[in-house]
Amino acid sequence: TATTLRGDLRAVSMAGATAGLADSFFASYDNPAGLAMSLSDGGLALSGNTLRDGHLQNFNYAISTYALGAYSPQYPWGWSVSVSNMQSEGMRYVLPATGETALAQVFTREARASLARVFLDDRLSIGASVIFGQGARALNFETDPTTGLKSPDIASYTYGVGATLGVQVQLPKRWLVGIAATTPLTYPGELNISTASLPGFYQEILVPWRLSVGTGWIPNRFFRMGAGLYFIGLSPRASRLSDDSQPIGSWLTVQPRLGAYYRAVEFKELVIEAMTGSYLETSRVANLGMRLHLTAGIEAKPWIMIFGAAVDVGVFYQNYMFSIGLDVGKLFRQLDLFPPLWHPPYAGFLPSPVRLLDDGLPRPLNPNWRPHGPSQNALDIGLALPGKVKEKFEDTIEAISGETQADVEAQSKVQKKKKQPRKKAKPRSNPGP
Repeated sequence: TATTLRGDLRAVSMAGATAGLADSFFASYDNPAGLAMSLSDGGLALSGNTLRDGHLQNFNYAISTYALGAYSPQYPWGWSVSVSNMQSEGMRYVLPATGETALAQVFTREARASLARVFLDDRLSIGASVIFGQGARALNFETDPTTGLKSPDIASYTYGVGATLGVQVQLPKRWLVGIAATTPLTYPGELNISTASLPGFYQEILVPWRLSVGTGWIPNRFFRMGAGLYFIGLSPRASRLSDDSQPIGSWLTVQPRLGAYYRAVEFKELVIEAMTGSYLETSRVANLGMRLHLTAGIEAKPWIMIFGAAVDVGVFYQNYMFSIGLDVGKLFRQLDLFPPLWHPPYAGFLPSPVRLLDDGLPRPLNPNWRPHGPSQNALDIGLALPGKVKEKFEDTIEAISGETQADVEAQSKVQKKKKQPRKKAKPRSNPGP
């Protein structure tokens, strides 16, 4: 039902205008082709959204979503795996049939495996995702204060499989065009489950098809911008949990998006990035109009720490994101567990956003790419990591043992010195007259 943004801090801050860019982990949800073409680096990602949407349900109730994944570009390939629950609706209702209060929820979970590869001298990237989905409906009852009794909670889980196919094309001067489509998913209902409290609750869940078409520009590692159109297909049999008398998705939804990113500060131990954007949401709910959303975000990376905040606001809509994290790759390099990573000269304050520069860009976007330093292949690094950890542990134990032994020997010398008897002083001989 939702036509608002869900995702990581960067994707939300840029208004999700990433069909052509696909340069963050979550952007690959829209277009997996970016994993091989325009994704700069790899890692682990955890993001969450806590939002309030008056078009979906009571504005006072928050909706929480999450996404967790691992990803890496490994030229000429790129890959990612993830789990998420990007579609969710639910709050406490007084059930009309019995007067009981229950937390009614409808949500979907997805596990994705994505793979992409570049072709034609890095001018074309093709990517695909396989989606293993779970549709869930749950009624969680409260204890009746009069009787002290509680109705049994009832949950239903059904499953479906879908896919996303994406293409990304590189044009001159690092302009990019992307197009991607996601198949519809239907999670069958379990009509054999019946409850007098809320009849007909355990029906099928419909997730419509999606199509995204966008363009992006990446002149250098400091700046990028994207624009696109996002289409959401029909699902005329669907309705909101909060009001099943209003149909959802009886028409094709078109959503324009525009976003930009700028790395304003770049030093060895401090990077600050700013993002902004806007998108026009056409509600899929009958009798509800359009909403203009404004998005913005900032992320600071002092040393190995990462702090960020983002906002997406519209009429009867709020999504505030806060993040704190650890740059695991940089930490492991500080500990000599990962090989050192080459970096071009740091640009300092306010580097030029429009100057065409190759340094620091993904290999397919850098025609003058050449290797610098040790290999950064994620598979090789992962296979070598246990041995490096063992070696580091042994070196630490040896160093501690050596210091301990030196302390013991030094203490022993002090004790021996204390135990030695003092020599009696010889009487001075009388030299005579």
